[in-house]
Amino acid sequence: MQAYSAGDVNPQRAVQGLLAQGRTTAAALYERLLEAFPDANYAPNTALKSLPRLAAKGFARIVQEGEESSQDVYEITEEGLLDNDEWIFDAELVPTPLRDPVQGKLAFIGPTPARIDQFIKIVELFEKATSDRFGKEQGKLTTLNLRGVTNSRLELQRIRLKYTASKWGGEAKRLTALRKELEEFKAKLAAQAGE
Repeated sequence: MQAYSAGDVNPQRAVQGLLAQGRTTAAALYERLLEAFPDANYAPNTALKSLPRLAAKGFARIVQEGEESSQDVYEITEEGLLDNDEWIFDAELVPTPLRDPVQGKLAFIGPTPARIDQFIKIVELFEKATSDRFGKEQGKLTTLNLRGVTNSRLELQRIRLKYTASKWGGEAKRLTALRKELEEFKAKLAAQAGE
C-alpha cells in the first residue's frame, strides 16, 4: 500500500476535492476521478470507500439514498469545504524533494559497464514513457486550445494541462540527459578496461 505525505492528493483528498465541485454519487465520482487524475491508478472502490469516511468526519453527507450504496447522493459540508480550502492554500504543504526511484537506484547499480548498460536500458524505457506522456498531454492541450477557451473552468483546465505537460517534458529531458551521461560513463569505463 502506498504511503502518502500530508500535501499529496491521496484518494480521500481527491474525492473530497471533486465532491466540493457539486453533489454526486460514488459511481459518478469515480468516473470524475479517472478523468481528473488519469495517472493516479485509484482503485475502482476509491469513491465508494472514501465518501462514508468523509461523512464520518463531518466533511460530507448523504442527501439522497440510492438503491445501492454506490447510488447514494453525497454533498460536501461547510466543514468539508473549509478543510478542502485549508489543504489547497496551506503553504506548509509545499512538495518536499521527490524520493526519485531512479536516483535511488543509481546509488546501487555499481560501476561496471555491464550493469551501467543494463541500467541505461531501463532509463531508455522511462525516457520513452515520459516522452510519450508529454506528447499525449500536449495533444490534449492543443485540442483544448483549438476549441477555444469559453469559460473559466476550461481556462483552469488549460492551465493544468500546460503544467502537467511541462512536468512530463521536464522529466523526459532529465532522463535524456541522464542516459547520455551514463553512456559517456560506460564508454569511459570500457576505455579504461581496455588500457
